[in-house]
Order: sequence, then structure tokens, then C-alpha cells
Amino acid sequence: MTQDPQARILTAVRVLLLSWLFVVASLHVATADSASDAFAQAVALKESGKYAEACSKFEQSFQLDKQAGRAAPGTQLNLGECAEREGQLRKAYVLFDDAEKDYGRRAKAAEGAIAKDPSSAELKRDLERAAAGQKLARQRADALAPRLAKVVVRITEPTVPGLAIQIGDRSVSPGAEVIEYLDGGNVTITATAPGRDPFTTSAKAESGKSVVVEIPALKVGGGGPVVTRPPEPAGPVSRRQRKRVLIAAALGASGVVVTGVSMILGLGANSAYKDAAARCDSVGGKLVCPDDPTRKAVDDAFAKADTATVLGIAGLGLLAAGAVVYFTAPKETITVTPMASSTTAGVSLSGRF
Repeated sequence: MTQDPQARILTAVRVLLLSWLFVVASLHVATADSASDAFAQAVALKESGKYAEACSKFEQSFQLDKQAGRAAPGTQLNLGECAEREGQLRKAYVLFDDAEKDYGRRAKAAEGAIAKDPSSAELKRDLERAAAGQKLARQRADALAPRLAKVVVRITEPTVPGLAIQIGDRSVSPGAEVIEYLDGGNVTITATAPGRDPFTTSAKAESGKSVVVEIPALKVGGGGPVVTRPPEPAGPVSRRQRKRVLIAAALGASGVVVTGVSMILGLGANSAYKDAAARCDSVGGKLVCPDDPTRKAVDDAFAKADTATVLGIAGLGLLAAGAVVYFTAPKETITVTPMASSTTAGVSLSGRF
């Protein structure tokens, strides 16, 4: 006997932790590779004139980056172009505007890194690319602005605690003057704050023109008319395929159970070993026991420790399989349609799965 159950259990724990880190890293790399692959395919399709297929791939790449918590301003630029081609000018403007902000954050991060390492040519290239992307995104957004309706909201008390401003279907940060670009049509503007009466108004937004809306100081206390925010327009909502999610949940639950059993078995093996080893002596690095029952108890502890290791790895495998099934599950789209009457409010769901 060259290794006691305690050492084996510690080895098993190390294996589990390292394997789990490997699985997490692999999933992260796989998502990054998938997003990069989708982007590369989109560029190839775009260059060959297949714009509809290219836009679909750009959207796939963007969603993968979004799931991984990564900014993707280059993809947003391309999606903005897709939206502009389809006549969705406001959507295109928002994508270009968001891309400009993301590029700006990258440029700022690169500037900070260059301050610490002024000789880095790679950091300087990163800054140049970010600055160029930021400039292009701003140019594309500014080019669209004259074709959209410009809504200027002037707020009398922009610093009221908890002030929330809603312009159409979009929440905006309060300020003395807020500018929002929208498609033409009627737009509702709502202002709310804790302890204040809400304020709501509407305006007619016309493409290529500006409209100014004034929000007065919100009155303190209740007693004013109750303003109900109008239902947001219906739109598609994407979610992972339910069947795959259920399979992933089953695999993950099984992994948790098996891992739990392995931990209980390992702790039992450790306890049994300690009890038996207390009656034995260590000679030359080996455990010498006085009788057969004690030696058998030690051997049983070894066997349990080995079983715990196998079960732990199996449990981890199930958890990893569940994660892979979930993150690779295809998306299904449902349509959320607001419904409201004088007494009730709710949503209607429909879709093709």
C-alpha cells in the first residue's frame, strides 16, 4: 500500500477541479470559435452578394458573443448595415450608436494599456483599429439621423432621485435634455419617480423633423391621475429549444446526484481508513496491520476511495454534457403580443418551434 485513501481523495478532488476548469475553458473557447466562424462565414457571404444569408450569420455571431458577455462592435456595424438595407432605420441607428460606444470603450482601454507599456506596437494597433471603428460607426449613425424623427425631451428636474424616463419603447437616462431618434409616428413619453405623481404626454414624430417635449417638475404626493404605460409593441422573443433544455437539465441533475454520491462515498472512505489505520503501524512508508479484519478494513477504504474518484469524474462528465447540450441548443422564436382591456392586462404567446 503506497497511497492512503486520504491522498487518493485529494487526488480525485484535484482531478475534478482541473477537469471542471478545462470544461469551462473549453466551452468559452468553443463559443468564441463559433462566433468567429459565424462572422467569417457572414463576411464571405456578404462578399459574394448573398446579403440575406450574411445577415443571418452576423446575427448568429452577435448572439454567441452576447451569450459570452463579449462586446462585438464590428458585428454590430454589419448588423446595422443589414437593418438599413431592410429599411429599419431606427434599428440601424441604434446598432451604429451602440457600436460607436463599444469602440470608444475599447479605445479608452487601449489608451490605458499604452500608458503602462508605451513601446507596444500591438496595443497601438488596437487603439488605431478602435478609433477607426468608432469614427466609422459615428459617421454611419450621423448619416441616418436626418432620415429619422428627432425627439428632444427637456426635463425641468433631471436630478430627482429614482427618475425614470420612457420614450416610446426605450428607457433612457435622465438629463436636462435627452435626444432620441425614432421612426415617424406618435410617440408616448412617460416620467416617473418615487413619491411623485407620474407625468405622461405624447407627440407626433415626423421623419426628418424635430419635436420638442417639455417634462415639468413632477408633483409631490399622490392624488394625480394614474398613468398606465402603454403596452410595448409585439415582437419576437428568442429562447433555447425546450426539448434540448430539458435534456440538459436532466444531465445536469444526474451529474449533481452522482457527484454528491461520490463525495459522500469519499468522506466515508476517509473516515473508515482513519478508524482502521489507528490500529496499524507505519513501517518504511507502508501500513502494517495486526490482523486480517483490520487489513480488510483498510483495503475496503481504498476500494471506496477509488469508486468515489470514478463516480466524481462520471458526475463531472454528466455536468459537462448538460452544459454542452444547453449551450449548443438551437434557438426557437415566440411572438409576445401585449393584450389589455379596461380591467386586465397580459400577453399572448405564439410561435413556430
